[in-house]
Amino acid sequence: SCSDKFVFLYLSMILMGFITVVEWDALFPDRRDYLILAPLPIRLSTLLTAKVAALFLFLMVFTLALNGCSSILFPLMAMNPHAPAGYALRYVGAHATSVFAANAFVLLFCCALQGVLMNAVSLRHFQWISRAAQVFLLFLFVCLFFLVPGTFSFVKGLNLDNNAFIRFLPPMWFTGLYETLQGSDRLEFQALASLAGQAMAGALVMFTLTYMAGFRRHVRRSLESSNTVLSGTAEWTRGVLQRLDRLFLRNPV
Repeated sequence: SCSDKFVFLYLSMILMGFITVVEWDALFPDRRDYLILAPLPIRLSTLLTAKVAALFLFLMVFTLALNGCSSILFPLMAMNPHAPAGYALRYVGAHATSVFAANAFVLLFCCALQGVLMNAVSLRHFQWISRAAQVFLLFLFVCLFFLVPGTFSFVKGLNLDNNAFIRFLPPMWFTGLYETLQGSDRLEFQALASLAGQAMAGALVMFTLTYMAGFRRHVRRSLESSNTVLSGTAEWTRGVLQRLDRLFLRNPV
């Protein structure tokens, strides 16, 4: 049913978002990466292409790990056993495409958010603001995971015909894409599929503007900065950590 597809996409987006936020520091090369790679005879465009390719590979690997088997098993279990083979292939294709699009949206959104922070604030304040954003997103995805049963009951009771609230649920956008790719001609699902396309396009444009366009600027700022970017805060934090180390980590082992 539509609600089952919604929950499946909802869980996939949460897991992809959680994994992406856990790897938050690896989404963009840091100063140490630039110090190691900059002296090598490698063009900056090559570094950018390699990093974007690594992000795409990250998306493909975890999407396949999370949804590879279910992209086949879920349609086979949900569809009519007497349906023709062509319909089964279309069901599998719709499932795989909608899941990949949903996961890609989450990854692009997180990368774009980090890019916005990177270009909007100074390098001096970026580290602690970025860390606060990472903690907030981790907390958000964990909360959304525990809200799965309540969200499923809520969505199951929604009337898709006259309910504007569903337009504010990103998993419902890709549920509409799922249903449209599967062959549904309902205008509600087509409108939601259109929202999914707009969201993907918006996240891609924001990613391109903030991540790719700001790459050279971030490299220059990182190389020109010193190791003590947050001098006052870093010194205070380092002092606290050193005291905690002496208290709790007296034995190196």
